Amino acid sequence: PQGDDGPPGNPGGEGAEGPTGKVGYDGANGLNGGTGLGGIWGDPGKHGKVGPRGPMGIQGPPGPKGAKGTDGGTGDRGGIGPGGSDGVKGDDGSAGGRGPYGKGCDGATPQDGSKPKVIDACGVCGGDESECAITSVSKTAHAVGDPHYLTFDGKSFDYQLQGEFILARHMNDIELQNLQVICPNPSVRCNRDAAVVTKNFNLRFKSQWLGGRISINGRELVVDKDYNYGVWNWLDSTTAYLMTSEHFEVYFNDNPLGDCAVATGYWSHWGPPLPNGYYMHLYFRAPGRWSSGLSMTGLFANFDNNAEDDWDAIAPSTMWWVKDTASSAFSNDKYLLHWTNRIVKSKEQQKNTQGSANIAINSDTVGHKAVGGTAMLGAQEWDATAWTDEMEKAALKEVDPLTAKMRRKLFAKMAAEGVVERKVGEAAPKTELAHAELDIMPYVGERPSPMRIEQQMLFRKEWKVLDEKQRHMMLAGGVVSNTATGFKHMCMSCVEGTEECAEKKIVKTPKADGITWPTEARKTACEEACFGWLKLPDSPSICSCWIDCSLGVKLELATSNLLTNYMKQRRVLLTPDDGEASEKCLNLDSSPAKVFRGDKPGARMRWTQEFAPNFAITFWWKPDMDATSGTYFKPDRKVILYKGLNQTDSGEYGMPSTKMVYIEIDASTPTKQVVVTVAGVEARVPADKCQSIGEDVFTFFAVTKRDTQVTVWCGKSGAAEAAKVHSFQLDGAEYKTTIDDVIAVGGIKAPEDQYAKGWMGKLNYIGVNYWDKTDKVKLWDVQIPARFTVGEPDACPS
Repeated sequence: PQGDDGPPGNPGGEGAEGPTGKVGYDGANGLNGGTGLGGIWGDPGKHGKVGPRGPMGIQGPPGPKGAKGTDGGTGDRGGIGPGGSDGVKGDDGSAGGRGPYGKGCDGATPQDGSKPKVIDACGVCGGDESECAITSVSKTAHAVGDPHYLTFDGKSFDYQLQGEFILARHMNDIELQNLQVICPNPSVRCNRDAAVVTKNFNLRFKSQWLGGRISINGRELVVDKDYNYGVWNWLDSTTAYLMTSEHFEVYFNDNPLGDCAVATGYWSHWGPPLPNGYYMHLYFRAPGRWSSGLSMTGLFANFDNNAEDDWDAIAPSTMWWVKDTASSAFSNDKYLLHWTNRIVKSKEQQKNTQGSANIAINSDTVGHKAVGGTAMLGAQEWDATAWTDEMEKAALKEVDPLTAKMRRKLFAKMAAEGVVERKVGEAAPKTELAHAELDIMPYVGERPSPMRIEQQMLFRKEWKVLDEKQRHMMLAGGVVSNTATGFKHMCMSCVEGTEECAEKKIVKTPKADGITWPTEARKTACEEACFGWLKLPDSPSICSCWIDCSLGVKLELATSNLLTNYMKQRRVLLTPDDGEASEKCLNLDSSPAKVFRGDKPGARMRWTQEFAPNFAITFWWKPDMDATSGTYFKPDRKVILYKGLNQTDSGEYGMPSTKMVYIEIDASTPTKQVVVTVAGVEARVPADKCQSIGEDVFTFFAVTKRDTQVTVWCGKSGAAEAAKVHSFQLDGAEYKTTIDDVIAVGGIKAPEDQYAKGWMGKLNYIGVNYWDKTDKVKLWDVQIPARFTVGEPDACPS
């Protein structure tokens, strides 16, 4: 048997290789060895089979945007989404066409496009109210300054309330409203805004805008974009408006053959808290045919040529409050005139205010429920229903007759002179007499002067402290101004920044003294626009034109204003449009029938050779067609009018052989002719040019002289216009005129067979200087048609 193994011996040498032994059984797995060094890569093996899908991994970041694919097919229509917010309001669409007219009061619908007939205030179907009018003369009411009111019939009063009021309304045609606020002097009120309303239009004017903007039916229009200064803009066939930087005018006429109504506003500067420091002076001119007393309403009263019933028409004044009502044109852009919103007194109100000689209301009738507006007296706001008799008396303050008379006289003197004037060196009264109101009762078309507006502000306070002697002097025209710049210096001028201004002591601040031209070019343009062919002594109105033009008034408007003011000074209405019938209508049954003298105070500019080498004489005349005693009973030359010296060549009372102006009708033949003599030169109007002199109608006549040319105009009553029917030259004959001249209707001491008989009315005489040779400013071609449109006299036998 084999024994135990002995201890190992020393290693032996390497033996010879033995034979290969048998393969033994597999041994047990040994422990895992450590990781060996990486070997080199072997050749890639073949792909194995795809194994099963593993679990979804975490989403990776988005890859780059791929190229746009082809459009897919249209999908199914989606449902309606929620409504979006309203878009921005678009511009107003254009007005739709006018619908067809309905039937008039006569039951007929006009087929010629004219308007259907309506019943006027007199109750006449298709009438224009002239059937029951009291006068044919237009009248202007106003609310000016701080503010001073004047009714159509001449009642002066103050109305110191804050609020919105109806000043004047004619039926459902036109209405003027004002918005009164506190003035820089907190004890008085100012017109801040104005509105003119018709059946179709609501026009609003703001002192904040001046002439640069206007609102019409809620839409704001801007100058140079929607309208231009000095241009009439027609809204429809009856209504138009004109804007300048200093004033606005709204024209309304529902009768193309009659006079128009005009609402006017002028801006003046005063200071804070007024918008931009400006406020308004408001005027409303109503045509004479609206003087029935039945159609005009508002704070300007009823217009019937009778001031004594004005308080009856005005009271209660709460009737005309429109603030916080639908009748406010300022807060309601849609307010237009309609018969349903015309405010009239109830029978009870008429009864309780009838015959009120003083300002008063009846406690049973206060609070006109149809309006029910609000206004502020002092710092307290009142509702119309809470208004009392005491409040009415505190708000409406009539101006005493003496003050009203003073106002009228001062303005008449001011208008005649054209400017505010105090004699150089005349002492200034300590009572500041010059701070008198001169912006009262303006002539039609005259723009208020800034100098008069400034003086107006202190009037009320100063007039109260004058004694009777001082008041008498004022009324007599003995003193015009104690602080006004003298006429001579006020009309001096210089170009701004030149040494001439210092030499002449012309300044712009703190109060303008003299005229400052912005540039030499403006000076030249203004002097030309202001009747450059005349000199300042020829007309004080030239100075007013320079002042306006230097302050930026457009050249065309400056010329137009000057022409209006110039003609007012040069025209005299010899037979009045108003008053007694015997004064308005002259019966030419004697020679003379009436004499008008040229030596009256202030007449120099109409009658002397220096100021009046040219003239116009206009009148209406109708023959007496009685076959046994009338105009043409005895065939002879019939004397209508004579102008010249009232003495014969031998110095006796009568007419000289050479007559300066002589107008006759030659009835010595069956074909009657007008014969006109000027400066001894006789001319005959062709018989077929003025045939109405042989008819039982009024004929309009005008004889005009311009330099050496004499023109005769003729127009039949009811015609569209007066026409030039004949012209002739004086050649070397010299026309002379002096203040010793007279105008004698019917001539002087004409034989009885030459009595013209018949009736004459609306006799006007205009004496003017030499005129524009270029004819840029029209003379008689403008003035004569204007006199014809006034119409024939209404006081002569029919």
